[in-house]
Amino acid sequence: MSPNAGPAGARGRAIGALAMVIASAGGTAYAAQANQTQLTNGIPEAATAASTPAAGLELRVKPRRPVYGQPATASGHAPGADLVVLEERRPPRGFTPIAAVRPNARGGFAFTWSARRSGVLRATSFAGAALIGRSKPQRLRVAVRLRAALGRRHLLGGGTLAVRARLGTPGALTLKLQVRPRNGRWSTIGRRRVMRSGRVRLLGRLSGPGVWRVRIVAQPLARGLERGASRLLGRVFVYRPSYASWYGPGLYGGGLACGGRLTPATVGVAHRWLPCGTRVVFRFGGRTVVARVVDRGPYVGGREWDLTAGLKQRLGFGSTGVVWVAY
Repeated sequence: MSPNAGPAGARGRAIGALAMVIASAGGTAYAAQANQTQLTNGIPEAATAASTPAAGLELRVKPRRPVYGQPATASGHAPGADLVVLEERRPPRGFTPIAAVRPNARGGFAFTWSARRSGVLRATSFAGAALIGRSKPQRLRVAVRLRAALGRRHLLGGGTLAVRARLGTPGALTLKLQVRPRNGRWSTIGRRRVMRSGRVRLLGRLSGPGVWRVRIVAQPLARGLERGASRLLGRVFVYRPSYASWYGPGLYGGGLACGGRLTPATVGVAHRWLPCGTRVVFRFGGRTVVARVVDRGPYVGGREWDLTAGLKQRLGFGSTGVVWVAY
């Protein structure tokens, strides 16, 4: 017996014992719960060799971009193997075994776990104590788990915009509350650093009236997460108060400055200088209506808007008064 026969035999018996344990568990190993010491001791020294044997070992990771805590699967085909080891790159040590599984009769194998950190994975296959195959590395990019919802969507200028967020990812994160006007760029109006998962409230202030799109962005600061997350939360309307009146009776059938004819059903508004077709959001008594500029006026001092009868009816507006406007 050669001097190395004893250790090699011990390693082979360890591999066989490990394979039997995995097989009795249903053939699936959970990488997040694997005993790394046991796996390392049960793998031949060839597993850490620099050479890469030529073999038909395949590895597929799905999904490649999971959200934190989402189930992930690494599966493939290892012809001629009786043990497949899943390895993860852990600098500065390189690839480290994290789980092992015994292939089925056709060489198929699968690992399933809960994705909690990004990394680079590969599979190594063995026949007895010999390394016979090694797959190409596959990158896993785990993203932050984030849910969020807007508070009030209708605000007067100077009001506070509030967003409720729920983080399902532990570790340090930076949350940003961002808004974008029509045909504009995203700007940050609120920022907060979060150190653990749970519920978070993020606040920002919008001083100027208009219609703004809102999103929340989470950027990971902790190691192990490569991808942040962003959630579009819809639109928020920031208004200013303005004085308005209405018109219509006696003018029906007449032409509008922006084209067409005025009828009792016309939903529009007259303004002295806004371009024809401009969309204006009106809010009055809890009702919100979007109307376009269709005419010119009013020409009475102190009044900025003349509502058509159709718009007046939809808003529940009286003869004259203050409305909230955003455009």
